[in-house]
This record gives sequence, C-alpha cells and structure tokens, in this order.
Amino acid sequence: MVDGGEDTRYPVTPKKPFDLLESLGRHWLKILVFGTALFLSFMPLFLVKARPYYTATGKLRVSPVVPTFIARSEESPILGYYGRYVQTQVDRLKDPGIIEKALLRLPPGLRAAFVPGGASLSRAAEILADRLEVTHKRGTHLIFLKLTGGTPEGLAEVINRLMEVFLEEVQAQEEGKDHRRLSYLKEEKKRIEKQIAAQTRLFEDVAKAVGTSSFEEAYNIHNVEFETLQKQYLKAYNLRVEAENRLKAALQETEVVWEVPLDPLIEERVSEDPVLRQMDIYSYKKIQDLEASLEGLEEGNPDRKHIEARIKEIQEKISRIKDRVSEGALRVIYGKRTSELQEKILKARSEFEAAKRTEEEIKEKLNRALEAKTRISWKIHYGKQIKGKLDHLKNLLNRIDERIYTLTLESRAPGRIVLESRAKVPDIPTGSNTKKFALLLFAMAFGGVSVLGVLYDLRDNRVRSRKDVRNALGADPTWPISDYRLTGSSEIPFSEVTLSDPLNVVSKAIHSLAARLDNERRTQNAKIFLFTGTDNECGTTEIMLNAAHVMTKLCPRGLVIEANFKDPDIKGIVRPREVKPGLVDILLGRAEPADCIFRDEKRGLDVILLGGPPTTEEIASMERARIHGTLEELKKTYDFIFLDTEPLLVSDLTEYLALKADVAALVIQGDRSLYRCLYASGRILMKLKVPAIGAVLNWGGPRWRSRIQLTVSRLIWPFQKRLVHPPGEDLERVIPLVKKKLLYDA
Repeated sequence: MVDGGEDTRYPVTPKKPFDLLESLGRHWLKILVFGTALFLSFMPLFLVKARPYYTATGKLRVSPVVPTFIARSEESPILGYYGRYVQTQVDRLKDPGIIEKALLRLPPGLRAAFVPGGASLSRAAEILADRLEVTHKRGTHLIFLKLTGGTPEGLAEVINRLMEVFLEEVQAQEEGKDHRRLSYLKEEKKRIEKQIAAQTRLFEDVAKAVGTSSFEEAYNIHNVEFETLQKQYLKAYNLRVEAENRLKAALQETEVVWEVPLDPLIEERVSEDPVLRQMDIYSYKKIQDLEASLEGLEEGNPDRKHIEARIKEIQEKISRIKDRVSEGALRVIYGKRTSELQEKILKARSEFEAAKRTEEEIKEKLNRALEAKTRISWKIHYGKQIKGKLDHLKNLLNRIDERIYTLTLESRAPGRIVLESRAKVPDIPTGSNTKKFALLLFAMAFGGVSVLGVLYDLRDNRVRSRKDVRNALGADPTWPISDYRLTGSSEIPFSEVTLSDPLNVVSKAIHSLAARLDNERRTQNAKIFLFTGTDNECGTTEIMLNAAHVMTKLCPRGLVIEANFKDPDIKGIVRPREVKPGLVDILLGRAEPADCIFRDEKRGLDVILLGGPPTTEEIASMERARIHGTLEELKKTYDFIFLDTEPLLVSDLTEYLALKADVAALVIQGDRSLYRCLYASGRILMKLKVPAIGAVLNWGGPRWRSRIQLTVSRLIWPFQKRLVHPPGEDLERVIPLVKKKLLYDA
C-alpha cells in the first residue's frame, strides 16, 4: 500500500521503459524451443555447405634499418614509426590497381579461375581483395599474404605475382622519390646560399658598430666604467643614507629635548648666583635682628608694626631679585639650548644635502653608462645570434651537399621491403569451415528468434512484470497472483480458491493482500475498500470475493456491494436463493439498504447485488448523494465494506466511489492490461487523493492474443507445462488443464 497524493517511492514514467535483459528472460523458452527448431532445420544446409579449404601463404620482410651504400656504419632507421609504416604497406598490398596487374601476369587458364565470366578485371580485383588476407605478425618484421579457396589451383601463383608487382611498384616509387628529393635539395641549397649572403652582410655591419668580431661581453668598453660608477654609487648611497639617518636623529632629538622642563636648571642657576647668595645672607641676618627687636613689644605697638613692615619689605625685595635672576637664567638657558639644537640640525641637513647631490650626480653618470653598456651588449647579443644563424645555415648547406652526394649514389640501393619466401602450392587442405558455419547458423537461429522477441516487446504496451507496475505507479504491487490454470485444479473455480485450495500459491497471494487491507483497517481505521481494474476482465470480482472471504477470518462482519453497472458478475458466482432489490433500487429511492442484503453462507459475507439492470432514464435520475449516507450507515454495522466497481477509466461512478473509499485496490491483468491505462488509472487515483492505493498484479484470466501468439502459445505450452509439472506427475490431471488454457486464451 502507498499513500495517496503525489508521493511515490520510485520515479514514475508515462511511457513504458524497455529492459533488454527482462525481455530476453521473458522469451527464453520461446528462444530455446524455436531457436532449436530453426537450428535443426538448417542442418541440411550445413551438411551441404561444410567443406575443406586450401590456403597459400607468401611472406615479405620489412627491414626497420637499411644499410647505406657508401658506408655500412651509416643507417636510415624507421624505428619511431615502424608500425605505421608496415600497416601502410599492408593496406597498399590490397590496392585494386596492384591486384589487377598481378591478374594480368597470370596465364590465361589460371586467370579465368579468378575472373568470373562476363566480369571486368576491376570487379575481379575487388572480389580477390575481399578474399586476400594481408597481416603483419606482431613481434616480427614479416608481412603474411594468405589466399584461401576451395581448390589449390592458382592460389600460390596469384600470391607470387602480387608480391612481384608490389616490389616493383615500391622500387619505382623509391627511385622517383630520390629524384624528387634531389630536385628539392638543389632548390633548398640555392635558398640557403642567399640567406648566408644576407646574414654575412648583417654580421659585418654589427661587427663595425661593436668594434669586435668575437662578440664576447669581455670586449664591451663600457663594462669597466659601469663597474667603477656602480661602486662609487654604492658608496655615495651609503653616505647619503647615513647623513639622512643623522638628520632624522637630530630632528627626533630636538622633539624629545623640547619636552624636557627647564625648572631644575633655573633653580640651580639661581642657587649658584654669588650676588644673590650674599644678599640672601645679608637679608637673613637683617631679618633675624629685626625679629629679635620684636621681643617685648605688644601687638598694637607702633614700633612692632613698623618692624614687621620692614621685615616684609626685605622679604619682598629679596623675592623680586630672585624672580629677576630666574627670568635671566631662563632666557640664557633657553637661548643656549635653542642655538645648540639648531646648529646640530643645520649641520646634519647640510651633510645630507651634500651626500644627496653627490648620489644623484653619480646615479646620472651610472644610468648613462648603463645605457651605453646595454646598447653595446644588445649588439653583441644580436651579433651572436647572427653568427649562430650563419653557422647553422653553413651547417645545413654542408649537410645538403652531403645528402645530394649520398642520394646520387644511393638512388639504386636495395629497398626496405624484400621477398622473404614465395608461396607454395598447397598439397593438403588447411582446414574446414564446419565450425564457423555451425556458429553462424546457431547465431542466425537463436539470434533471429531473440530479435523477433525483442522487437515484439518494443511495440508491446502491455504490463508484463512487477517492474512495469513500479514504473507506472511509483510503488511495487502486492504479492502477484499466479495463473491458477497452471498451479491449481481444473475442478475448482478461481472465485473459490481460498475456500477449496487454501495451500495454493494463488490463495497465499490473496491472503497477503487481505493482510495488507486488514492492516489498513486496524492502523488507519479504514472500512471502505474499493476494487477496480485497469480494464474489463481483469479478475477484479473473483479477487475481491476471495479477499473478502479471507477478511472474514480477521474480522467477522463484512459486506460486499456490487457497483459494476456494465458487467455484474457477483450474482452468477454467489447464486442467491432469493431475489432482493439491489444498489440500483437504493440509488433510485425504491428500497432501503437493509432490504437489499442477503447472506453468502459459503463465504460468511453479506452481499448487496446490483439489482435489475437500470435503464437510461433510471441512470439519469439516480441520486448519487444517497451513496454517502448509505455507506456511512453501513459503516456502523460492518467492520469492512468491499465495493466491486467498473474499470476506473470507463466509469465516472467509480471515480465518485473512490472519493468515498479509504483504500483503493487497482487490479492489473498481466499480459493484458495496457501500460498507458495503468499509468492513467494511477494518476487519477493520485489526483482523487485516495488515502491508500494498492496495486494487485493478476497473472490469471483471459489475455489478448493474436493468431500468431495463440499458435506460439500452443506450441510451447507442452514445454511450459512440463516445467511447472515435472515428469512423473499425473498426466490425466495435466492434459485437461492444457486444453482448458488453450480454449480460454482462444
């Protein structure tokens, strides 16, 4: 079960995906049966076509290194591209022009064996090129030429003539190549001589400008001057840096000294003044004497006031003298400190300016020397380039002269490709095409059947596996329900499989479905279960009745409502003893639900049948709103309610009932239901937001089969039945099943 809405566990695809391995696995029995039949039918052709063949082989040797004609120590190797060179010769050996020349050299009697009557020589060369096998054996210097035929006549002669023509072509090409090389080398010699003359003139001009033809840096006359100025500049630079540092130190010292207070120095100068010291001593004694004369005088005495005024006057006078001395000391000390600092700064600044001017003068001279040195160095470098290029051109000219001389002598030297061994007329057959022909027939027989099966599956839109259900709905189906015709008894109808054959695999699959439905009932309080199919005849009714019977063992009160207006089947299965109104009468307001229920004792279920088939006017007048009230009323009485409905894609009533259902079980008929119908049904249930959706894959029931499919099914049915029922099983029971299945499919 999966939740409704758009949530799925697997990706959903609108179109049915194709799986090659699954397709081959589905048709393996057909491939085996019909492939074997085709292979056995090809056996007469195999016996006719299988015959021995003869092979003639010739060898050519390709030398990677060929000794020269002048001196054997000089060689011209092709080791760097030996493989490509050999492959080129292999391709050239199959050239139609060379094969035509080889055919012309054959005697007329042998030539007729390789030139079909009425065919042109070029066409015969193309045919022979297809038969000819030219290979290079890895690890050797040999090229093998093989020609195979049903008779030994003419095979060796064709190989030998072909090798002779090819060697002549290679020799002629080598000679023509040397002629072209000589012409090119002579033209190249003239071009290089012109370049040498032009470079010589440039060489002479540069040598005059530099003053030497050796073009060595040691002869640059500006090197000594540049080195001397460079040393002077380095010394001047150091002096300028030192002077700048002294100036910075003087400025920094001035800033620090200005922050130092002068009060201690002024006090020291005042305390050390001799005049002030004498006056201090005199005033002290005078004050002592005046204070001594105050003894015995009262506070208001005029003499006392006069003496105190005299003391105060002396003290004020001494204070004024000290202030004048302090001011003078301040001016002297401040002026001295200012003049000393300014003198020190001026001296440092003058030294810095002088060092800076010296540095700039030397730097200017150094730049002029560097420019002159660079100019001469560039000309020396340019002269070296010219000299190197001139030497290179002279070396090329010498090599070209030597090459012209060598090619002139080597024009008739032996080639790189030589004849290793001639082909011999084969005396005995080389082998037979039996094995290859048998493999070819095997591939044609089994491969042809496999291709037909794959092509059929590519166009087949039916649901063929659990994977198709997963791709269409986004979830796996429940335990698939097997074909009861293969696994069960012909005496038990499919609608009673859980009643009469509970140990069958089909019954177990339905028990698994019922367990899932009961789990929804217990955990989600689901009571209304809707059963619908992707199309007609999916086995929906039979599966629903079997599942309802199993559910009665889990919860006793169960009700089945037949809501399939198009093809009602429940009445024919349960066969009620009395006639009662049905769902149609409920919707038309002619009966109550309690009046329509009858008991199916065999399954332990209550059933509401459809009733009489409604007319068009009755369908138009039905009140569907009664469905909701009816279901709500029945939910109070029953533990579960199963609704048997028409296929979802053909009935709007099924969609309406799906809105009322707690769980929707979508039955898919394997090998019958179309993938697009399954996808569309799933999309509808998702959009209706059914709380839970379950997919039931049914492999039983009738299937859509063409005449070809029926014929194939009848042919492989004995093998398929034998796989299900091994040897030793009662054939009296098996044979009726075979007949029943074939008639059911037809």
